This record gives sequence, C-alpha cells and structure tokens, in this order.
Amino acid sequence: MPTEVRIVQILVVAVGVLIVGIGVSCLLRPRFFNALVERVLEGNRLYLALALRALLGLLFVVAADTCRQPLGISVLGWLMIAAAAVGLFLGLEKLRSLARRWLDASEVFIRCWAVIAALLGVYIAYAGS
Repeated sequence: MPTEVRIVQILVVAVGVLIVGIGVSCLLRPRFFNALVERVLEGNRLYLALALRALLGLLFVVAADTCRQPLGISVLGWLMIAAAAVGLFLGLEKLRSLARRWLDASEVFIRCWAVIAALLGVYIAYAGS
C-alpha cells in the first residue's frame, strides 16, 4: 500500500478517535460541551469551524476509496461539505443563534448527543481503517 494512501487512512481514523474523545468528554462532563461551543462562538472562529468541516469532508471524500467502508466515509464527507456550505449560506448570526440553543439544552440532551457522537467516531475509526 502506497504511503500516501496509508496517511489519508490514518487521518480518517484520527478524526474518528478525536470525535470519540470529544463525545466521551461531553458524556462525562456535559458542561465541557458548553465551554467548547462558547469558544467556537468567539469572534470569527465559526468561519474557521466551517472551513475545518469542509476540509475534513474533502479528506473523507478523497480517502473513501482506501477505507474499509468507502461508501460510508464518502457519504459522511459529502455531508460535511454540504453542512459547511449551508453554514456559509446561513451566515454568522444565524449560526450563532442555532449554537446558543444547544447551550440552553439539558444535560440529558447533551449526554444523548455525546453518545451518538462517540458512536459515530467509533464507526469512522473502524470504517477508515
């Protein structure tokens, strides 16, 4: 297997592991999620988050053919790219308004989404290998 192929697989798996870590952190300490969202809402960091989402989506689309589950990784990649485009279309203030709704969510709600995020991360790590 060429080195370039292995590198993109490792990056996809690393993204999955990172998502698992964030999901578990939010599950154990739901207010960690609030701190994370508040940091992203500062200044123009939301645009940076959208750019990161689009780049990760592109990584997933490019890496899909080298992964264990190419269709799943490709679909997730295209969804990330589409979500970044929709975010740009909505604009900064609308995105901040939507994010603030998450800040008002109950701990149970955040924990439920944390479990979903962790499971998605496990899938990405598995599918990317």
